[in-house]
Amino acid sequence: MSNTVNLTPKTTKKHNYTPEEIVMLNMAYDSARREAIEQDLDPEAAFAHREAVITKFAAQFDTSTASIRGKLVAEGVYQPRTYIPKRAYKASKEKMVTRLEDILSATPGTFDSLEKVNKQCIEQIVHYMKLLQCGVIEADMSEYYEGL
Repeated sequence: MSNTVNLTPKTTKKHNYTPEEIVMLNMAYDSARREAIEQDLDPEAAFAHREAVITKFAAQFDTSTASIRGKLVAEGVYQPRTYIPKRAYKASKEKMVTRLEDILSATPGTFDSLEKVNKQCIEQIVHYMKLLQCGVIEADMSEYYEGL
């Protein structure tokens, strides 16, 4: 038994697209793009909808999806996946403190020193204040202050 490894690259079938195939591919991809917009699909679902067209044509032309995608890129119609950073919806401490000032109708900058506090602590304060503001919970803070 020999342990030789075949290092020759895989040969893939190169597809030469005819002008008719290019038009058909562009029209189908553009149609999928428009359908995604009309159906108001989220970015991930819209991408999957467009990728279905690529997969269909790869099978039809007996070529790889990368080849179809490359042709769409060359034609200038391909839309890549939209990546949304994980932190896109996270508020900074500064924004949370500003929100807290708004909730309490405080002068801007009043709570600037809160930005030094742990972020989870600020989130809990803002959340609690929102619940108070909406009437979901009630609190009597007078016992914590002398003279009230």
